[in-house]
Amino acid sequence: MKDYSIYSEDSHRRYDSMKQMRDSLTTMNQNDVVESIRRVASKEMTRWSVVFDSKALTATYYQYSDFDKPYTTTVK
Repeated sequence: MKDYSIYSEDSHRRYDSMKQMRDSLTTMNQNDVVESIRRVASKEMTRWSVVFDSKALTATYYQYSDFDKPYTTTVK
């Protein structure tokens, strides 16, 4: 049985990949965040992802790593 816990090798690989991208940029815009999530999304485990935009006050939801079909809503 595959280990999907936060202690797994795969979990650490995904974290390190996102951290590397974050550390390589001064700031991350919404597209940068989506790209970093896309790079580490697991076909077996990623059910949803949400990217918040604190300036536009939006939340963009992606289901099952389908980054071509975003659902965006305003948040207040």
